[in-house]
Amino acid sequence: NHAVRRVTPAGRLETLARDPRLRWPDSFGLGPDNFLYLTAAQIHLTPKWNNGQDRVQYPFRLYKLKLP
Repeated sequence: NHAVRRVTPAGRLETLARDPRLRWPDSFGLGPDNFLYLTAAQIHLTPKWNNGQDRVQYPFRLYKLKLP
C-alpha cells in the first residue's frame, strides 16, 4: 500500500505517510531529531516474485519522515 502506518495508543491504525516510492518500507530507525529514517526494500519486485526478473528500481534510497 506504499505507506508507513502506526498504531496509536488508543489502538487505531494511523497513516503517517503514503507515497508510491515507499515500495515495501522497512529498516526503520528513530533519530535523535524525532525523524523516522527508513528504506524501501522493494521485496515484491525481486526476481523471486517476478518470474526471475529483477524489477527493483536502483539505487535504493533512504527516506526521512517527521513524526507527529
